[in-house]
Amino acid sequence: MDRELVIAALRFRACALFKELDDSQIFAVRLPNGTIGYCCCMGHGGEHYALALYRGSQDFSTYLNITSCIQLNPVELFERNLTFHMIQCDFENAADCVTDKKDREFIKKVAKEEGLKICRPKGWPDFVEFDGSVQKVGIDNEADRRDMEFVLQAGCEVARKIKGLSMTDIRDLGFDPYYPTDEEPKTIPLLTRLADGSWHWDQIKTPHYQNVKFEAVKFDRPMAPVQLKGMEHLGTFLCRIIHSPIPVTEGNTRYYPVELLTTLSPGGELPFIPQFTKEVSGWEAEILDSFVENIKAFGTCPESIETDDRRTYMLLEDFCKKTGIALHLKKERIKSLDEFMSYMMFLMG
Repeated sequence: MDRELVIAALRFRACALFKELDDSQIFAVRLPNGTIGYCCCMGHGGEHYALALYRGSQDFSTYLNITSCIQLNPVELFERNLTFHMIQCDFENAADCVTDKKDREFIKKVAKEEGLKICRPKGWPDFVEFDGSVQKVGIDNEADRRDMEFVLQAGCEVARKIKGLSMTDIRDLGFDPYYPTDEEPKTIPLLTRLADGSWHWDQIKTPHYQNVKFEAVKFDRPMAPVQLKGMEHLGTFLCRIIHSPIPVTEGNTRYYPVELLTTLSPGGELPFIPQFTKEVSGWEAEILDSFVENIKAFGTCPESIETDDRRTYMLLEDFCKKTGIALHLKKERIKSLDEFMSYMMFLMG
């Protein structure tokens, strides 16, 4: 736990920026290394108090993933929520705080020494790093901590600047209450700290949405193509990479395991139970190895595989070429996969 970061967080919570701005009224900060950070203040609805930092255009695209989700079904929305790449300072009640007891004692000590109050309700800061489906409590990296501290201080400057202003004046600064979209950039405030410690205000357009590019996964298991080609090829598998609705906790890390959901066409039955694994380096090889063993145990190799997901297609492309299985990328959502995932979310929810 970092003293200066705690001070910045407690001061940001005290300035209550969320009372003036909602999560559509984002602002940008020029970080010390020159990167543009995009900041989203949450809590206007009275539920989730937080300040999120998205660094650069690629991370900001994960914010856009959520703002354009109005028409998504619950399955798609769940998966979109696991695309975030950001650092976040949340504020919770002591009973709900994920920061451990030792660090909460440190926060209380810093607050007392600095003459700061821990606000009620939801005044205890939690620091969380989001890396897709893997979320870590605490910020281990020094540069990340300094960036989070910096934007919390910028948030306090925003609160100072807009205090007492009319809605029109706030909008003139660039705080228009509408969400940027993946097609329409939005002009927002840009804050840059000067050498004397003051803040310079300007404006900047939000970045265009950047589609995630998935590289083809090399299937490198020499005997497997021979074994699968020697099996009977019959029917069609429907496949999609999904995440378990129930997270796994390991120390200060929480993650949503990933699997290759597979059903039979057209009935939607499960030919086998896929393996869940942690989405870290090497997970693709684990998934494909498990897929091979499951096909062998099932006793029939599919003649073709269909998916509605680009990421899944790139996972299976080399595998299918080497095993003689036809692979098709469908434009429309595959209903049976959505239905099974919805059922799984219902059972686990």
